[in-house]
Amino acid sequence: MRIKGLQRGNAVLFNILVFLVLCLAQDIFSEPLFPLDHNPPIRDLVSRFQAISPSPRKIPITGVKGTIPGGGHFQGIQEVQIKGKQYATITGSSSDHSFLLLSEFTGHQARFTSILTLLPKPFKHAGGVQAVGDYLVFGIEDNSGKKASRVWIVETSHLLEAGIRPVIEIQRRGPYKRSTAGAVGMAKVRGRHYLVVASWDSETLDIYESNGRPLGDASCQFQLFETWESSRADKAGWIDPGYESYQNINVLVDMDERVFLAGFVEVDRTHRADLFSLDLDKRTHASRRLQKITSRVFQCDATTFRAGAGFVCREEGKLELLSISHHAPVIELFEAP
Repeated sequence: MRIKGLQRGNAVLFNILVFLVLCLAQDIFSEPLFPLDHNPPIRDLVSRFQAISPSPRKIPITGVKGTIPGGGHFQGIQEVQIKGKQYATITGSSSDHSFLLLSEFTGHQARFTSILTLLPKPFKHAGGVQAVGDYLVFGIEDNSGKKASRVWIVETSHLLEAGIRPVIEIQRRGPYKRSTAGAVGMAKVRGRHYLVVASWDSETLDIYESNGRPLGDASCQFQLFETWESSRADKAGWIDPGYESYQNINVLVDMDERVFLAGFVEVDRTHRADLFSLDLDKRTHASRRLQKITSRVFQCDATTFRAGAGFVCREEGKLELLSISHHAPVIELFEAP
């Protein structure tokens, strides 16, 4: 009888242990192993782009503490979510280091949070930026020598910590004006990340392809896929031949996994966003990689696309636009209906 009692007790204990293991497994696997590393796809992306209001709402950044680094200016802007709060992240350059300004941002008001130092000179120019899920990707270049740059992919939760470091760093070095990184965009397409890095004045675009691992995985790597050159572009199918010195670029994906590249520029006091289709099929000739499909003018008041601008991809499928000034702590939001 005692043996049978022990057997029954062991069976009960075994069942309890199995139950606890299953519960633990459910808790583990209900949470993602890595932070979100893609943006929501945009339904009817071109129509959403056309629907953005051409006139902005002005939102000053209040409570700025200390001195914003001088000798440069703001370079790019994106919206991110960190621990349930929305923030505007603004990259910038100065005379002796690159930096990132962080501000709590609700769409109706913005309040200064902190200024984070990135790298010392010669890497004193943090340029165009894009948010991709819970990551931020941007270039930091030597804008004096114009022969070297670094591309950083940073987990956004680390922005609330001092001394941020990238989860992925791509070091670039090469010919004059060809290995800079003044504007950067990235998207996840069919399981892989595609990173586009614009050189000086966006004359060339270096397209990198990942190995398909999550951005937070230590085994995630990028390889150069192709260099697109504006001087050799086949513009036969473009709506017009204009290609500008884009200060910021974004890469977007629609519900059908079609890929688009947007470039933001100010020309003759006109603030414009140009939208291109981006064909990532390896069978496509490099000269036909981009096709300009539409363009829009926006009425900046206190900001400029010459400094920084970028899209916000909302979960509900909306596409909105942010811009920043060169020096004044003010944001303009171009909203969707």
